[in-house]
Amino acid sequence: MSIRVKITLLFVLATLIPFLIIGTLLFADVRMSLEKSIIQKLDTLATIQKNRVLDIIDDDTLVLNLFGTKSYLRSDIATFNKTKGKAVQVRINENLTEALRANSHFKEIYIADLSGKIIGSTDPKALGTSYIDNKGFIKGKDANEVGIFFKSPNGEVSHYLAGPLTFDGKKVGVLIIVSDTKKLFALFRDYAGLGKSVDWGLTARLEDGNGVVVVPSRFDTRPTSPLGVVLNKKDAKLPSIQALTGIERITKDSVDFRGKKVITATRFIPETSWGIVVKIDQDEAFLPIASLRNQLLFYAALSILLALFLGFVLTDIITKSGLRLVAAAKRVSEGDFSVKVPVESKDEIGQIADVFNKMVASLARQKEEEKLLRESKDMFVS
Repeated sequence: MSIRVKITLLFVLATLIPFLIIGTLLFADVRMSLEKSIIQKLDTLATIQKNRVLDIIDDDTLVLNLFGTKSYLRSDIATFNKTKGKAVQVRINENLTEALRANSHFKEIYIADLSGKIIGSTDPKALGTSYIDNKGFIKGKDANEVGIFFKSPNGEVSHYLAGPLTFDGKKVGVLIIVSDTKKLFALFRDYAGLGKSVDWGLTARLEDGNGVVVVPSRFDTRPTSPLGVVLNKKDAKLPSIQALTGIERITKDSVDFRGKKVITATRFIPETSWGIVVKIDQDEAFLPIASLRNQLLFYAALSILLALFLGFVLTDIITKSGLRLVAAAKRVSEGDFSVKVPVESKDEIGQIADVFNKMVASLARQKEEEKLLRESKDMFVS
């Protein structure tokens, strides 16, 4: 390997190594800061979304409580349970119809007696039917319940608001309200300002411990969603299952149903056994890092090219004088003592050239003296 190549390589390494060290430290620092910012954003979004859902739950619970304060309605229910009077039942239905008109989110309102038989309804066809196996009746018989979802025949997702009605300290019936989920779905369909891949979804825990998707991801195009995708409770790595088991945390290396790496934040709502997952694709989250990495690689390549150029220029300056010395030394070895290397600088290279010239001049004098000595001997002998 020639000295020119060696010097050039050393110059490139001397330029590149500090750049790589600084670039690596800068990359790690920026990634750490960005990751912290993303985690804070997801954590904030998850908390905000949980609070918004809790507000809806509070509103639904308030509706049930308001029905519980209607003494005239509860009195009519108690009276009807004893007399089965048609006039009383008409008043009950009129009260329910008035309440239905006052709330645009309600689809139907039913009142069942404690045996599950419908004794009041905004739907006349439901009167006299048995709701003993209805989930709203089963859950609402003992306590207020607002977290039961079901799919209507037309495919719309609705949910029950159900709770017991009492009069004079005794249970007289069960209120069952069928409500739409437009307000709830609207919360999870609002992606304004969230970026291309930030997403959130709502799941509910089933009685067997598994989960079901209530509000699917915006990227979830599975025809069975919502309420058709069951999540296995044994899949503990699934963010939705973690949320449904009460785990509220940030996970940096999750994989969603698309197989994409995501960062997730989970929240749990114990009042209804619902889970919230907020996530962002790692590709989008770390896009600034990818851009920084590409810039660093570009500048590294540019630095190498610049180092090579400067290395060649520098080695040309250094080796040019050296090559002259080599050529001059070769001529001296062949007996040419008239050679002289030009001294172009006062640095070490110039000093070497000056010393070389003095050495050649000294050799030339020595050769001349030897020649004169031989000639003198020849004259003396002859």
